[in-house]
Amino acid sequence: MGQLFRPPIGARAWPRHLAMLSLAVALAWLPAAASAQSIGSDAQAKARVVVTFARFVQWPADTFASEDMPLQLCVLHDSATLADAFRRQLAAPVPGRPMQLQLMPAATGHTALAAPAAHCHLMYFDDSAPRRLTELLPPPDEPVLTMAQVDGFASRGGMVELVVVNDALRFDVNLAALQRANLNVRAGVLKLAREVLRDGGRR
Repeated sequence: MGQLFRPPIGARAWPRHLAMLSLAVALAWLPAAASAQSIGSDAQAKARVVVTFARFVQWPADTFASEDMPLQLCVLHDSATLADAFRRQLAAPVPGRPMQLQLMPAATGHTALAAPAAHCHLMYFDDSAPRRLTELLPPPDEPVLTMAQVDGFASRGGMVELVVVNDALRFDVNLAALQRANLNVRAGVLKLAREVLRDGGRR
């Protein structure tokens, strides 16, 4: 079963400058691989970026039946540490649409994951999961935000690829893929991207 995380009653959306700052902070630092706590810290950084990025994305008006309908966040992984990091990230009360976490362990199997994946609004493919699971990507015109820390994900049709550059967590954005799915991302977020892929190539 998914875990539902709701904002406090009456909570308002974050002021834009504070929300943007939270994303910038999330990207600012990732411990070096030699760090004693690098595995846990790496998982926390990824969960923070994925959840924060989602709050800057606008889905088509008919995606949700009501303001209280939760966004289904599906995490395909093979890491108990990552699963715990997402639980912790979503446990903190944050204004905005509630998110329902669907943890989808790779051990479940490709066929068994296909059915629940059809109900996701956001799919995150972690590098701990087999690369073949990216075959579960939805059709290009489906309003499903796809994110991954998988090499070449954005250039192969994924929307947001997390990359580590000089111990900092960055992201590449496939803007053409987002537009085909009728998903809008705030311009300020694109300025934080390492690369933006458009129909005509990279920016």
